[in-house]
Amino acid sequence: MRTYVTYISGKTLEEKGIKSKKNCLYSLDSSFIVQNTIMAKFIEVGRNFWNIRGSYQIYCGLIEIGTQMSMIRLSNNRFLLLDTVPIDAIAKTTFDQMTDHGRLIEGIVATHPFHTSSWPSWYHWYPNTHYYGTPRHYRLFPDIPWIGDVSDPITQQLWEREGIFMKIPDGSTFDPEDESNHFSSLFVYHSLSRTLHISDTITIEENPNLLLRCFGIYPGYMRFWPLKKGLRKNQQAPKEFQEFMEIILDQWDFDNLVVAHHGVKIGGAKEEVRKLLNSSRQTIDRLSEK
Repeated sequence: MRTYVTYISGKTLEEKGIKSKKNCLYSLDSSFIVQNTIMAKFIEVGRNFWNIRGSYQIYCGLIEIGTQMSMIRLSNNRFLLLDTVPIDAIAKTTFDQMTDHGRLIEGIVATHPFHTSSWPSWYHWYPNTHYYGTPRHYRLFPDIPWIGDVSDPITQQLWEREGIFMKIPDGSTFDPEDESNHFSSLFVYHSLSRTLHISDTITIEENPNLLLRCFGIYPGYMRFWPLKKGLRKNQQAPKEFQEFMEIILDQWDFDNLVVAHHGVKIGGAKEEVRKLLNSSRQTIDRLSEK
């Protein structure tokens, strides 16, 4: 695993037109404002696949759970982006260096209905690329010229020629009325890097605190977003989700997993997901009986 150390070579932030005040990095022309206490970092997960870790804090900033976006370099040397995150000025400079100031962006794909806060900034920075959103993104940001709904199979199949495959979990509701239900997300598999990108459906505890460790949560521990709340409220949904996960494990040869909250798993991810599914079978059986 290689982490890109992002910096502006040879010049201070002030010389590049960037100032810092109260953990807020902003440009002198106000083209972007990012309130982010943790610098975004780029992780090269596999061949032509980068994951960008951003900051997302809960409980009034007391707990950092992180968030993510990913970059896939296509065969034409352009980039397909998965999700958006708030990035600091230094990380944006690195991104612009990689993408020729956005000219090499093929498109930006939303994979989760409730990961929305950064999209207006990204559209402001890169208005000339193609945007693909969830139904909720369409409703929240009507001024962004969306060209594809990611819940549409036609959109999901657009990059299969590049070895990029997309599916929404069976048994879940991708556009739920209950806005506290963040279970469902678009699964994206990149075959060249053997990497699976998922938002809230699965979380990984990279560095659990002492309290969590007392409850058996170890580094690399995986769990599903609560199945009881997340799955559709019928007897078929739990088994539909189980069968969906079995198909993913059978058909997608992933070795790496990147998730929105807490971290990444580079190497051995499929076996860990298989263990997670097996350990959840009792819960699934119980939910199927209700």
